[in-house]
Amino acid sequence: MMAKEENEKYHDFLALNIPKTTLESWRQELLEEYFDKAKKDPQRAIFELYDIARILKATTSLKEENGKRTLSLLEKLLQDPDSDKALLMRIIYGDNDSYSDSLLCWIEKNTSLEDKLEEILNDSIEVY
Repeated sequence: MMAKEENEKYHDFLALNIPKTTLESWRQELLEEYFDKAKKDPQRAIFELYDIARILKATTSLKEENGKRTLSLLEKLLQDPDSDKALLMRIIYGDNDSYSDSLLCWIEKNTSLEDKLEEILNDSIEVY
């Protein structure tokens, strides 16, 4: 996001030459914060899921574990009658031109949880 929104600051950031392991550690800390926020405030959990899905795309570790936690959160949100289903579908499937940025694509490419995601989605269709 920094590269798109603040290109000059992004180049300054790159010039710091922060080790990839440090960057990954920061990503994992952010994910933990977002999962905690989602648990503490279910009304805002959908926004935390959006940020989680965004960060997952850059992670290089704990993909299976984070995928399981993400699907657990997604399942709760899909079962909540008050959650914004349009936003959830956008997170899951991406925009019309950005399937590669979707949670579905990330799950398929980085975990063994594709069947679990399909099961969650099929169960949620039955609810509606």
